[in-house]
Amino acid sequence: MDKKQQLFIYTAAAHMLLSMMAMVIHSRKRKRREPVETITYAPIEERDRMRIEYLNNKIWKNDVTCVNMLRLNRA
Repeated sequence: MDKKQQLFIYTAAAHMLLSMMAMVIHSRKRKRREPVETITYAPIEERDRMRIEYLNNKIWKNDVTCVNMLRLNRA
């Protein structure tokens, strides 16, 4: 192995080492913070019911409405 190739291997190994250290430090910082409160949504059942009702009444009612609202044909 010549010196240039050996230097390249050492550089790549150092890069990997520094990348792994940065990743570990970042994950430890993230764990140390207070847990973020998650977003709560309305009950999914009600939201799904309203969505399906809208699709059935407004869009999938007939072919003309379907083409006008979504610009595509019924399958």
